[in-house]
Amino acid sequence: VYLNLSNFYSPKLSSISSIFNNCDKLEILDLSNFITYPINNMDYFFSDFSNLKYLDISYFITKSVYSMKYMFNNCINLRTLILSNINTSSVKSMAGLFNNCLSLSSLNLSSFDTKSVISMEGMFNNCLNLSSLDLSNFNTISVNSMKNMFNNCLNLRTLIISNLITSSVKTMDSMFKGCSNLVSLDLSSFDTHAVQYMQYMFKNCSSLISLDLSNFITNSVSLMYELFSNCNNLVYLNISNFITSKVKIMMGMFKGCWK
Repeated sequence: VYLNLSNFYSPKLSSISSIFNNCDKLEILDLSNFITYPINNMDYFFSDFSNLKYLDISYFITKSVYSMKYMFNNCINLRTLILSNINTSSVKSMAGLFNNCLSLSSLNLSSFDTKSVISMEGMFNNCLNLSSLDLSNFNTISVNSMKNMFNNCLNLRTLIISNLITSSVKTMDSMFKGCSNLVSLDLSSFDTHAVQYMQYMFKNCSSLISLDLSNFITNSVSLMYELFSNCNNLVYLNISNFITSKVKIMMGMFKGCWK
């Protein structure tokens, strides 16, 4: 199924939220002349394009867009996504942006400007085939939620997040849950003084061998249940500076940490 909107003229559009939602038979989409400069909301724009394999939106003008929630949600067969010139400087929410993009093996986000983003919750959730991800250019100074951010990225082997600023983050629960192929993780730059929720944060990170969290400030954390659950190859864990005076639940915190 092919949809050609090359002559689609819409200069007064301000929102295209869910415009193509559930177009699950569509395989080819031509938006080359689609006017996007007045648009400020792209939530669920390509959601449930389950047969789409290739998408190039590098020509989109997105400087006015403030929300991209679940923009590519459930694009389960999408293998190539070109975002090279996307302007994200005004975007406040990237929650679920690539949620359930099962077939994406790589993503180039080097052009992303994330200084205004408040939520990255579930941003890469269930991206099963992503093998590497470089977020070294991300400015996350305003982000308050990283819940489920990399949850269930089963094939992720390289994750570069050493420049992430986490001083405003309040929730990190399930952040790396299910990243079962990650062997190492450098979180030495993380500032966790505002974090309240860490449950399931490293659950099922079954390939992690060592984890140094000596820089973690946990004074505000109330939930730590199953924090390291099923990290069954972990032989070194430094949590020497953990303060747990406010923690209410630690159930299963080290469950399945056999080594």
